[in-house]
Amino acid sequence: MKFAKWLKDKKEGLDKKYGALNVLNQAIPFICQKLEAEFGKEHVHYCTGRETSLVRCSIGYHKTKKDQLHEVDAWCIGALALNWIPERVPDFTEVHLIRQFRRQDQSLIKAQAERVYKLDGKTVAKNRKKRIGQETDSLEDWYHKQVDAYGKQTADRMQSGLKVTKSRRRYNNPDRMMPGAVFLYKGVRHVMRGQHCKGAYLQAVGMGSKDFPTKECKIVTQNTGLVFVS
Repeated sequence: MKFAKWLKDKKEGLDKKYGALNVLNQAIPFICQKLEAEFGKEHVHYCTGRETSLVRCSIGYHKTKKDQLHEVDAWCIGALALNWIPERVPDFTEVHLIRQFRRQDQSLIKAQAERVYKLDGKTVAKNRKKRIGQETDSLEDWYHKQVDAYGKQTADRMQSGLKVTKSRRRYNNPDRMMPGAVFLYKGVRHVMRGQHCKGAYLQAVGMGSKDFPTKECKIVTQNTGLVFVS
């Protein structure tokens, strides 16, 4: 029984560990067929992970859990496709990283002011019913308290005297600039990670809290999804 449980736990762990690989292995044949149909078999080259590993080790690079060396593997695969390994190997210090940014905002409503109920100029309740996380009284809560304290007739009279400020919604602009926009500042390319002061300043990926005045920036592209960040 102990062995059966150990085997079951071991299998579940392996299934979890290699789950993504199983999906990829199922997709690879279809990807290969599409590539061959698009570019022709003579222009599509294949290599195994073992072949890539042999080339990588031969040029002095070894993978670790912390550094998977994807850029080195890409170079090795290219060398295998060309069937030629040059004498000079790059040091891979200048690596272009691609990052995916959201192309549109999932939230249509930017902010919503609550419906406010006032009696004699004093706020006594917010919203007809409590919203999630609301700690103050809703109109429903306030009314029940007045019924308990003064009776229904007085509570109804007090309720009829309430002044109501309706809730208001502010909507996001679907065409506004999103993180991932590429801009130039004094001729240098940057990728925007955010903006503040109502869009007066931009902040860039990898530049910490440094601000870039929007008026002095030239927007090159925006909302493209995949962007080279370095």
